[in-house]
Amino acid sequence: MDLLPVDQQGCYLAHPDPAKRWGGPKDLDIQGGLWNDAPHQAAAILSGQPGHVRVGDEVWVYRPVYPSPEENPGHFWVIIRREPAQHIYASITSFRLVAGGVLAVAILLSVLMSAGIARNINQPVLALRQAVERFGQGDLDIQVPVQSENEIAALTQAFNHMAAAIRRDVTLLQRLNHYAIRVAHQRQMSQALQLTAQTAAALCPQGWAGVYTQEDGQLRAGQRRGTAPRAAPTPPASPRQPCRTARPPTRCRGSLVARRTLDPRCHASLLQPHCGLHEPGRGRPGPQRPAGLSGAHRRSPRPGPDQSLAPTTEHS
Repeated sequence: MDLLPVDQQGCYLAHPDPAKRWGGPKDLDIQGGLWNDAPHQAAAILSGQPGHVRVGDEVWVYRPVYPSPEENPGHFWVIIRREPAQHIYASITSFRLVAGGVLAVAILLSVLMSAGIARNINQPVLALRQAVERFGQGDLDIQVPVQSENEIAALTQAFNHMAAAIRRDVTLLQRLNHYAIRVAHQRQMSQALQLTAQTAAALCPQGWAGVYTQEDGQLRAGQRRGTAPRAAPTPPASPRQPCRTARPPTRCRGSLVARRTLDPRCHASLLQPHCGLHEPGRGRPGPQRPAGLSGAHRRSPRPGPDQSLAPTTEHS
């Protein structure tokens, strides 16, 4: 550290270098020494205002001094203090290094925390998004696990409840559709039964015609599922062969068959091409009914395609 007093003309009043000191045989060579050492900063130093300037690798701090302000207020000297720049900026550099390190650590921690928070948020959202896509593609059994208790978890629970409700509704609709198909099929069967009865009555005008369906290997009376045939008085038993009254079935479905009886009281058989060979009232009874046959009878008084058959009481 050096203190250099300088007058208003820039001459050094004192200097560490004897060659630059004021006075002595070489004064003429050292006049204006400040202008030689700091030509660009000399004007600012000699302006009479305190301050500092950078000269090479040094920092010069200057301040005006008035030796006799009362007698000569306009006359002043300038005291210059020279200091190496690295000494002055060492603390600043150290502070910058410390501050930079702290800032770097803070940024790193922020990045790590942000990544962790983003992962905790993005993973449930991504899982929920994938579940929604799979649900939209038809996977109604998808369920998203709930791993937290935040808003994302509430949204996930709402999605699971919605998926369960839709799954129940779809199952119910499938059952209803299945029932509708069965009802439509039974309606078609009913129409086919009527047509079969009309055909049987037309082909066998002298006999009795009945319509049956097959279920579980048995022949049962044609009727709607879950209903029984309409009751009708049981005819008296034939002197030749007693009649037995069978309990009407409760349901039927399946393929169609037809029958006719030569004796309206007892005998029954499947409708065969030889249905007109035996007439009622003759001594020979009609063919015996195969095992498992039961059903309703309706007389066909005259042939005609519009003649229909309605199920009544079964008897054998």
